[in-house]
Amino acid sequence: MLMELNKIINMKNWKNLIDKFLPVHIADTLSFSEAMVSAGSLLSASSGEENPIFSDKMRDFSINLMIILRAKHPEKWKEDWKNEAFLGMLCCVNYREEEGFQFLKNAHSSHSDSPQSLLIALVNASRYPGLELPEEELYSLIKRAKEKGLTYESAMLMASIAETEEEQKAWEEQAHELEKKMHTPLSLPQIY
Repeated sequence: MLMELNKIINMKNWKNLIDKFLPVHIADTLSFSEAMVSAGSLLSASSGEENPIFSDKMRDFSINLMIILRAKHPEKWKEDWKNEAFLGMLCCVNYREEEGFQFLKNAHSSHSDSPQSLLIALVNASRYPGLELPEEELYSLIKRAKEKGLTYESAMLMASIAETEEEQKAWEEQAHELEKKMHTPLSLPQIY
């Protein structure tokens, strides 16, 4: 099984991988690092996939693999807080908002000084119905994100909480100016 799995992964035959293996088989067969790199490769390939349904399936497969790795290797998983944050972000963009919100909250609570990308992701995840953060906490996260630097994403957050239409417009104009030159850097785990 290991030889066949490695051959499929090396050939980047993602359809064959998804058809022949379950995420749990990959987690049981490969090392933690190898399985995380495979999940990252599959995610990267999903962005170039022409079939949107298969692209979603590829991302979902990667998410499921990462969730299994998280449970199977908790010590290795926790060595890098970015694993939890990245999994949360992936869940949110793949219509798994509740899981994503919880993973992002976990990452934030385990990090003494959350980076801007994590703060922004948590704020955005809290906007899904039923996942709201208390208003005081939400404003605190937004303020901390802005204090870490003015980027397109932080300016858009500020626009979203502006108290007047003029203030909102001013933040949106700043965001528009920053859109082409200053984005919040993503915090990615070592899977690429």
